[in-house]
Amino acid sequence: MTLLTAAQMQHLENCTFARGVSSLEAMERAGAAVVSQALAKCPRSDTKPEDQSQRVVVLCGPGNNGGDGFVIARLLKLKGWQVSVYLLGEAQKVAGDAQVNLERWLELGEVETLCAHTFEHLPETDLIIDALFGTGLSRSVDLPLDALSGMGFMVSVDLPSGLCSDSGRVIGTACVRADLTVTFDTAKRGHYLAQGPE
Repeated sequence: MTLLTAAQMQHLENCTFARGVSSLEAMERAGAAVVSQALAKCPRSDTKPEDQSQRVVVLCGPGNNGGDGFVIARLLKLKGWQVSVYLLGEAQKVAGDAQVNLERWLELGEVETLCAHTFEHLPETDLIIDALFGTGLSRSVDLPLDALSGMGFMVSVDLPSGLCSDSGRVIGTACVRADLTVTFDTAKRGHYLAQGPE
């Protein structure tokens, strides 16, 4: 099995873009892949009454992982889900492809601000999408990520937020505990080392 470091994955992505695949197209594909896997694995009840739509909370960071989250929010909204999107940081600071997908989402719904005290007041939900931090995280994040446990079926985009992509160790005090992680192209070392498997 090939396990990549964050730097190796970045190099692989750059090679892909050099072959003519746009980064915006790659972000759309990533979001669609997460939606496909989440719908296949989430125990979202087919037992709900037809007049009640499924609920999802999408937690987005300010970078490309958050951009994937905006794609996921849009695709689930178009499938009839009731979608709540929360952004960590200021919308004005979102840039590049993530900004494009934020603007696409804003044509369909709103974005709430996510901060430390928001975690304990998130709405009841069937599914949570963790698109806060991906493989590029290298600093400790002072957020109560453990407060998300038990709030709904947790799907992490690329890597559970708070986990080091290279070592599999928790960076800081807490890490998202994912029920499902959907990564792209190749598994990362952190998925299999130290606390990653847990």
